[in-house]
Amino acid sequence: MQELSAEAERFAQRLPTVEAQIESIGGLIERVRELPLVENPDRVFEKQTELLRTDVDACLGDIAGVCRDLGARDLREDDDASRFIARLDRAIGELERRGAPEISVLPAPDGSVDGRPGRRPVEELTVRRSRGVTYGVGNTVHVVHDCAVERPVVEIAELLRYNPSTNEETWNQPLDPVRAAGAEDMRTTITHSSGVVVGVGNHQRNVFQHRIGSCSVTLGPLASAPRVQHAIHLCHESGGTPETMRALRRAVRQAVDATDVSALVPDRLVAGLAAAQQDTPELRGRGPALTIRHGAGVCVGWDSVITSETRTRVGKPRVK
Repeated sequence: MQELSAEAERFAQRLPTVEAQIESIGGLIERVRELPLVENPDRVFEKQTELLRTDVDACLGDIAGVCRDLGARDLREDDDASRFIARLDRAIGELERRGAPEISVLPAPDGSVDGRPGRRPVEELTVRRSRGVTYGVGNTVHVVHDCAVERPVVEIAELLRYNPSTNEETWNQPLDPVRAAGAEDMRTTITHSSGVVVGVGNHQRNVFQHRIGSCSVTLGPLASAPRVQHAIHLCHESGGTPETMRALRRAVRQAVDATDVSALVPDRLVAGLAAAQQDTPELRGRGPALTIRHGAGVCVGWDSVITSETRTRVGKPRVK
């Protein structure tokens, strides 16, 4: 049996009679009802109060079970009722003092988040029009952005105007959660949202599909192919005769077949197009209040894990 601290030992010594133990257990029941995330706290209170009258050991076991569900540790039952009550008192105290919940919001497929939390600790949190929302202890959320471009297009007219010196590359932002420290007794309101889970030890895996019908490819890899460069030169020299235009199309198709599609339609481009189809996750902090809107993966609570990934699929480019 694990040794209790000196403080817990002194607490146990203050319970010399059954009457004192019953009174202490009643106090524990009251405190359990006030803990955040207790499911149906009034029903739990009624059940434990009835057990206290009929079966003290079962009552202590039920209190321990509720505390374990909320993340409490070191709650093995003890034949010594005073010791067990002391251990429950300590566990409930830790749950009461465990601090503010953490708030995590995943960004859009391209890594963007609009706004940021305020500087003050959050006392009032509102989550609106969001998907994949959890509130609780030990929850995990994983979001997959499945982005597909069905038919990318190579615009021959654009290729003839292409200037390699103006081609600029930008890179995708990392998909790291934006975190904000909350405050004790934080009031939380969740409205007009889907995939909402409140509780302990839940696991969510959300797949958000983004379908992009068509997009223009990045012309740099094609324009750098010697065969295409030569065909472009002949088109300019001839003024764009049908014969040289057909030769250019053939050269472009051959270059497309020889080029990895990810070079023509980079992941960053697909993610940006997917993000443009939806409202960007938005954080608005004002004083002690924080509002989250359009979230696609929101986690509020303790000991939670939230992650995301963006997957891209691109069809074969069409020469137009």
